[in-house]
Amino acid sequence: MALSRAEKYLIDGLKICAVPKGMSAAIFMTLQTDEQMWEMCEHLAEHSDATAEELLNKAREIAQKDTTQE
Repeated sequence: MALSRAEKYLIDGLKICAVPKGMSAAIFMTLQTDEQMWEMCEHLAEHSDATAEELLNKAREIAQKDTTQE
């Protein structure tokens, strides 16, 4: 299965921010839609100095926000 453009950008952004692979995988799996991944990419661009834990918390916040809006 080919990766979407959002998935590719998210992976690249996590690498650029030097997020460890295990934490990157957790972030990637937390975000379910391309829209969530784009939002996370925007967050990465604005907060490149964030810790891996902060990024995982943001991914959880993004994922949770979408489920509560439905």
